[in-house]
Amino acid sequence: MNLIKKLDTIRDPQISKSIGLLTKGSAYSVDEFFETFVLPKLPKPEVIKKWHRLLIEYVSDLNNLSCAVRYGNSGNKSASKSGETGYKKLRRGWLTKNIDDNFEYFYADNYLTSFIYKMAIDGYCPTLQSFKDTFLTHKFPYGFNFHHDKKYEAEGTIIPYGKEPGFLGNYKISHIFNTGEFYIVDGKKYSTIKMLSEEYFDIGSRDQWLKESDKIRKLNITETEKKVIAASFLRFVHPLNYFLTPTRKKHKCTPAVRFNDIGEYGPLVEKVKEYIKNTYPQEYAEFIEKIMWYDGSNSTKGLPKDIHVKYGPDTTTSSSSKSKHSSKSVSTSSKDFSLYEFNGMVLNKRRLAFEVIKQAIIDKKIKGYSELINAFVDVGLKKRNFIKLNDISDKSRWITSYELILDGIQFAVSNQWTKDTIESFIERANNKFSYSIKKR
Repeated sequence: MNLIKKLDTIRDPQISKSIGLLTKGSAYSVDEFFETFVLPKLPKPEVIKKWHRLLIEYVSDLNNLSCAVRYGNSGNKSASKSGETGYKKLRRGWLTKNIDDNFEYFYADNYLTSFIYKMAIDGYCPTLQSFKDTFLTHKFPYGFNFHHDKKYEAEGTIIPYGKEPGFLGNYKISHIFNTGEFYIVDGKKYSTIKMLSEEYFDIGSRDQWLKESDKIRKLNITETEKKVIAASFLRFVHPLNYFLTPTRKKHKCTPAVRFNDIGEYGPLVEKVKEYIKNTYPQEYAEFIEKIMWYDGSNSTKGLPKDIHVKYGPDTTTSSSSKSKHSSKSVSTSSKDFSLYEFNGMVLNKRRLAFEVIKQAIIDKKIKGYSELINAFVDVGLKKRNFIKLNDISDKSRWITSYELILDGIQFAVSNQWTKDTIESFIERANNKFSYSIKKR
């Protein structure tokens, strides 16, 4: 499928088919939330690697490059340098071109990245040529045109907008390396988007666009400015740099986190960053080199990793729901947090079950999928603990981020274990495989 066709049919397959709809659940630590929620919804490694190679090659030619920059969408009251306030500062879809070559950039928001992330989780990656053509011919949507800002934004919009927002459902995209913070350019550090943009891709005045017959601002863009804009573009669009969390209105955290947004919570961001670094060492190193990043954040200082995250389609963040949550949070001590020792590791229930099965396959103590099912089919008290990947309808209930294969069949291990079912599983594993699994 070509890129234009994919963009036009971005809802196909629906998010329920690719990663599953948001379902009711909870986690009691950053690590648990990462393992059970974030990890199963990341794109497959081979897809991330394809996108990485495409994007690195794409930004290598600074004289023939079209970039999206996440900026210019603020509706706040503070005035720009030209005195514009509120929605009059909007520049989404407004194009700036270099006078001397084919370098250009346009302003956008996170809705643009939702197109790329949806393609990544669908397992789709376009060719370099189709990606380049789509951007340079201004056919890749900058985002969506919302009614409240249309009268200002439409005056200078060149880049098209998408027509069907919401195809990510109740999920929100969160960045690992913030697109607007911690850039180092020729030894000078820029800690905020305001500092960076005013020097390298300033929103200027509306008149700079509207006075032109083609509504395109023309500037002399320096080589350094090109590199900064390309670095910002990579942070903005690279699927290596983001992950999914529930939207702000569909989850609650205790204790509360900033903006009630677990996707912006420092300890979780660092956890995802650690995983990306370890999983994609070469791609990570290339990415860091290109994005002009320096570590200026204290995002984890003093913040607990043991937080209760409750999420689901019916979860709300209203004041009434917060008070209900406060009264219920006292009873969370009844939840089982048991840890187990196996193979030199200390594991919770869900990770223990997975690691035992993985090791049993390595040790050839299980040689076939039917043998696995026969050995453990009744451990889950009438619940299936293992399932073929093709049969999964709700990925949030299964550990799908690691490949397990028996008889050529890819399968997943459940992450829904109770104290009773895991104890039955341990007893059977110790007896059948001669393992020594101990409760800590």
